[in-house]
Amino acid sequence: ITALALSHQWSNDDLRRAARRDGLTGVANRTGFDEQMMTCDPALITVLYIDLDEFKAINDVHGHECGDRVLVEVARRLVSVSGPTDLVARLGGDEFALVHFGVDIEAAREIGEQVVADKVTVSVGVAVGSEHARPREVLSAADRALLGAKRSGRNRVQVSL
Repeated sequence: ITALALSHQWSNDDLRRAARRDGLTGVANRTGFDEQMMTCDPALITVLYIDLDEFKAINDVHGHECGDRVLVEVARRLVSVSGPTDLVARLGGDEFALVHFGVDIEAAREIGEQVVADKVTVSVGVAVGSEHARPREVLSAADRALLGAKRSGRNRVQVSL
């Protein structure tokens, strides 16, 4: 009975972890992202909101399998430029977020520039938290900066001031 109970507990833990991970890329999904954002101190975070430019064209021209490979590779590269305590998430479709803890705006801009320098073009919005902001407000500011980057011609980093 004990072994069965432990097995059941491990299965439940596995299911809870899986519910917070993106099945394709292995990074956090929106649920996992939201849960972690709710517990962080907004004064210590810098958010990069990342959207793949013209991703629909990749799927339309090369197929969804190719598009999936691109998403997996983008997630892998985001993980490679993030630190061990940072959060990488696929928020849906071709949108990702990279949350740095304790990184200043210039370091975040440099990371955004590394991401933009890739062959798959992306637009990046960056926002830094403050002690008075809520985590969701920091994400919204990064999203607004992302929209500004897209409106300014795509494949660029825009910082929310």
